[in-house]
Amino acid sequence: MTSATAVVPGLPAGVLGQLARCERVHLWPGAVAAAFAGWKQAVHQPAAQLHRDAVGAGCLCCDPLEHRDVLERALVALGPRARRALLAQVTPLDDHFIRRTVHDPLTAPDLAWWRRRA
Repeated sequence: MTSATAVVPGLPAGVLGQLARCERVHLWPGAVAAAFAGWKQAVHQPAAQLHRDAVGAGCLCCDPLEHRDVLERALVALGPRARRALLAQVTPLDDHFIRRTVHDPLTAPDLAWWRRRA
């Protein structure tokens, strides 16, 4: 998947250009669109399935939470305008995930917030 054919819905053209530059430097072409689509799919599956997939993945490439990790890497690397635009698309998915999961007090506190939920 390349950034020319895969985009995050709702992002303005100027932001897509910044996103493509960010992917070339910090990720790989199409990484953000793929991660966005994967995170969207992950947060809408049954919570029990999401938890089973995350715990039983055995490798990062099969972990549905890896999609959110990639999105976070992009959010950190982007400039303020592009970060706000991408975050506006990611936040509703995060909110949905939060509503469907609970904090797991047994997880390490240094993990990302989405990895501390069950």
